[in-house]
Amino acid sequence: MRYTFFFVILVATGSAFAQTVNDFRDNFIRTFGDQCLRTQRAAPGNSGVSDEIIVKYCDCMARHAPEFVTMDDLTELARTGQRGRELQNKLNAAGDACAAWIRGEVVDGPIKPKDR
Repeated sequence: MRYTFFFVILVATGSAFAQTVNDFRDNFIRTFGDQCLRTQRAAPGNSGVSDEIIVKYCDCMARHAPEFVTMDDLTELARTGQRGRELQNKLNAAGDACAAWIRGEVVDGPIKPKDR
């Protein structure tokens, strides 16, 4: 099953310039994961998928997103309101890797450069 989703970057409080890098990363992971859960739970193709699997999938995606989502990706998303082709390809590859991990086909770990 191919998992795709749309995510929105939200700044929870204050200016992004007032955040540390770690604060930005933590906020990004939390926001990415929250949006993933909403999107995956609402996706018609996931109607037979247990919530436990959706939570595992979104946790995996959110943990790994900072490894491959770039500031250029975020800037394009903010500017156009849409994911660029490059970002979508990276999301699809990460989604496939997370689904394989859930199925027990691979061990979870950092996404290696050849997988990006």
